[in-house]
Amino acid sequence: MAFVPARLLSTALTLITCGTVFNALSLAADQVTLDLTKAGIVSVGDGPLSAKAADLLADEVERRTGIRLPMLQDEQKSGFPTVVIQPLTEFPDVQVPVDLKTPSSADSYAIWVDRSQLTPTVHLLGYDGRATLYAAGRLLRLMSMTQGKLELPADVHLSSAPDVAIRGHQLGYREAANSYDAWDLSQYEQYLRDLIVFGANAIELIPAVTPDEERGPLMEMA
Repeated sequence: MAFVPARLLSTALTLITCGTVFNALSLAADQVTLDLTKAGIVSVGDGPLSAKAADLLADEVERRTGIRLPMLQDEQKSGFPTVVIQPLTEFPDVQVPVDLKTPSSADSYAIWVDRSQLTPTVHLLGYDGRATLYAAGRLLRLMSMTQGKLELPADVHLSSAPDVAIRGHQLGYREAANSYDAWDLSQYEQYLRDLIVFGANAIELIPAVTPDEERGPLMEMA
């Protein structure tokens, strides 16, 4: 039998122990996620934009996972996690965690997870109805989505407000483009949705420079 010096044996055991600890930490980190696969969405309030935010969230999750999150009434208790979407302008008494900034300007929002109850609640609080769209977009960017699976880090706890009032770019349907002249209506809609998800709030539509401008071969819409 080969002799192994005690110093080398100690080093090897240390490395093995450290590797085990790192694996455990990684496993623990993997477990600190919130499974939203069976979650429901509650849109609180009467405004149409909050309802649109709920639709946006459900549609985009379904596109990426195949899961259609159901819309729930506020009083329903599903026994599963819930995503609650509401505008502060309609519900000024909402209790925001003390270490989060309460949304107070256009397009600002706060997102946090409440795990104090038996089933967790993900709160999307927008300053107003439009801000809930940006909160829903930020949630989409935070979630991990694969086919049949939807997860969110359980420690999500943030507030956000834009630095500038107008955030957008020009969008034209003309031969000068190298991509969107070939789009159909559904692709245009998806692009606008994606702009919302990433915080844009404006577009400038650029038509043809002149009415008789030559149409490109890929332009199918009038």
